[in-house]
Amino acid sequence: MKRKLLITLISIYIILFLTALISFTIWKIDLNRHFGLTEKYGHEFESYEVHNVDAKVDIMSVIDYSPNSARVFYYFKGNKENGSFIYYYKKVNNNWEISEKKQ
Repeated sequence: MKRKLLITLISIYIILFLTALISFTIWKIDLNRHFGLTEKYGHEFESYEVHNVDAKVDIMSVIDYSPNSARVFYYFKGNKENGSFIYYYKKVNNNWEISEKKQ
């Protein structure tokens, strides 16, 4: 009986460990992808101001990028409040224009 319980507990620990390892690996791959996109294309969005916010952008990260559209995350610390936005850009006449903003 004790042996069966021990085997069950070890199996549960192994499953939990593997689940945590797989989750961490997926998270790390996605994070590396964002860092790569930001490093490669971030300069295209650094000059864009976060509209309607009296704040300085502290963190900017390119989440998705294609030649005609992009999703960029901005985090800012303002005079009155802190916040974050995701801007959806689309390219019109070779310039990036905001198509949507989500808070």
